[in-house]
Amino acid sequence: MKIFSAKQDNVDVLSIEGRIDGLTASEIKMAFEQAAADGQRFLAVNLSAVTYMSSAGLRVILQTHKSLALIGGRLILLSVPAPVHEVLRLSGMDQFLHILQDGISLRDFIQPSVQKEKSAFFEFQGINFTYQTFDRKGGTCFPIGSADKLQTSAYGQEDVVRIQQGNIQFGTGLAVLGDDFDDSKNFFGESIVIGHHFFSFPAVKRPLVDYSYYTSDSQHAVNFLYGFGFKGEFSAVLHFEACVDIPTLENLAQAAAKIAGSGLFGMVVLGRSGGMLGMSLRKSPIHGNEPDQGSILDDDNFTQWVNFSLDGEDINKTIIAAGLVVKDRNLLSPSIKKNLPEAADLHFHSAIFDNRLISQKPSEFSSELDRVCREFEVEKVIHTLPESKIKSGFIGVMNLDNY
Repeated sequence: MKIFSAKQDNVDVLSIEGRIDGLTASEIKMAFEQAAADGQRFLAVNLSAVTYMSSAGLRVILQTHKSLALIGGRLILLSVPAPVHEVLRLSGMDQFLHILQDGISLRDFIQPSVQKEKSAFFEFQGINFTYQTFDRKGGTCFPIGSADKLQTSAYGQEDVVRIQQGNIQFGTGLAVLGDDFDDSKNFFGESIVIGHHFFSFPAVKRPLVDYSYYTSDSQHAVNFLYGFGFKGEFSAVLHFEACVDIPTLENLAQAAAKIAGSGLFGMVVLGRSGGMLGMSLRKSPIHGNEPDQGSILDDDNFTQWVNFSLDGEDINKTIIAAGLVVKDRNLLSPSIKKNLPEAADLHFHSAIFDNRLISQKPSEFSSELDRVCREFEVEKVIHTLPESKIKSGFIGVMNLDNY
C-alpha cells in the first residue's frame, strides 16, 4: 500500500494504491489526520488504484467523514473503482458520503460548499489575517483580589474572593474549587475561565486539571486569591494561518491591537500550538508554605516553587488562551495595573487540550470555544509567556470600556 499527495484542479489530493484493510487502515487514518491537522478541511482522496477495501477501511472512511463534518468540512472520494463502490453501496455509506463523479471539477465541487463570510484582510509581520468586525458595545473588566502576597506566600482565608461562575465569562488567576478553605487551600493553582467554564491546575506534585462546566442554572462558585475577569461580546474575530514563521502570542496581540478600539482589550485565542512557554506553581502560595527566606521568585527558591518551560512544549495541541492586552498603559487604573506584569503589555493563561480538529469558520468561534471546553480532554493550565508560538487559529477581541 502507498499513499502520496498530488494536485488536482489546484487542490491537494491524497492518492492511495493497493489494499485498504486491517493491516493498512491505521497508516491511512494517520495520513488523513495529518492532512486535516495541517488545515485541509475539504480532504480529497483518490481511490482509483485501490484494489480492495475491508470493513477496517470503511471504518476509517466513516470516522474521517464524521470528524470533518463536525467542523464544517468534507471527505471527498475521487475515482472510486467499481469493486470499492459496491462495498460502499452494500454498507449504505454511498448514501451520505461525498463521491465525486468523473468529469466534475474538484474545485467546482468544493467552492459551493464553502460558506462565504464577509471579511477584511491585512498583513502583519509576515502573517496574513482575515477578520470580521461587529457593531457591539464594549465589555467590562474587573480585578480580583491582589497579587501583593504572592511572592511571600502569605495568603490566608481572608484573602479569598468567591465568584459565581455566571459572573465571570473570561478570566485568569490563582484559583480553586471548593467550599471549605482548609480542605482546598493547598490546591490553589494556575486557572482560566473560558465562556464561564472553569479550569484549574492544582499546585501539587502530580497535578490533574480540576474543572467545572457551566450551565445557566449553575450555582458553583470559584475561589480566587487574585486575578482578573472580563465579560461582554467580541467586537472582532480574526483568523490566521502561519505560512513560514510561526507567530508568537505577542505577535498575535500586536496584530489584534490594530483592530481593537480601546486602550485595554480582552483577547481569547483558539488555535493549534507551535510550542508553548509557560509557568505553573508547584506549591500553593498560602500562609504556612512560606519560603525560609526571601521571595518564591528568588534564585534559591524558584525551582522549588515554579515549573518553568525552557523550550516550547505541547506542540500541535489545541489551546485556548485568555487574557488582557494593553494599548495605552497610562490609561489604566491602579487596580488593573497591579494584575499586569510591569515589563509586558499582556497577561495570559492558557488551557492545553488534546489535538483534535476545530472549525475554520469565524462565525463559529464562540460555539467552538464551548465545544472544545466540553468535549476535548484538558491536560494542563499555564501562565503563558508572550514568546509562546501558535500555528493557526482564531482571535476574539473584546473592547473594554472600564479600565
